[in-house]
Amino acid sequence: MKDSIDPRERAWIATARWTELRGELLANAIRLAGAGGFYAIHLLDYYVWSTPNEADERFHYRATLIAMIAVALGAAVMLLLRKQVFPAWLKYVSTGVDLLLITFLAAFGSKLGSPIVYAYFALVGVAAIRMRPGLISCATIGGVAGMFALYYASENSTPYMELRPVIRPVDFAAMVLALGLLGAALGQTVRQAKRICREYAARVELIEGVDSSMQESETDREARTLIAAPEGEG
Repeated sequence: MKDSIDPRERAWIATARWTELRGELLANAIRLAGAGGFYAIHLLDYYVWSTPNEADERFHYRATLIAMIAVALGAAVMLLLRKQVFPAWLKYVSTGVDLLLITFLAAFGSKLGSPIVYAYFALVGVAAIRMRPGLISCATIGGVAGMFALYYASENSTPYMELRPVIRPVDFAAMVLALGLLGAALGQTVRQAKRICREYAARVELIEGVDSSMQESETDREARTLIAAPEGEG
């Protein structure tokens, strides 16, 4: 039975798979850098920029634990990729864990008022590196769900979530809209990249066909000239 997949589609699938692998390596490096960067900012705030109270001390311990989990996740992904273990579900699982860590860390802090909320936007951007629109959609939907959970937590704080900032509904709506628009734009960018690659390949094939026809025509003219030359001289 012949393969029904178009050769161009098969070539795109193979190219996209390798791009995913390189993207996962880059995304994992960004994950580790992001975890270290946000934790460094937290340490500066905890030891330099503010005077910690009891609630801040509890948050510091939780932030340290979440940072350690993020680093452990990055190390596990790196180990799998080095052993050339790259299942299709890996990027979804790692992105899901990232979403949970961001949400829990913000929930233990000042909810939507926490600077860690900006990591939702970074996570959607990192998802685009893998060149999978489905992953971008999952990261966007997960980020929006996390924002809704944090907004609910802001209105219904528990003893484990001491800090309760006031955030206006208009601010919350604008944040959700911005995240959704970012995800939609990046998803269309990845889809557009596929169309550009196909159009480029088609144009190159057309140009090569035209060049080949021109070369054949030139060869025919030279052959006719050589054949007609003796007759002219006689």
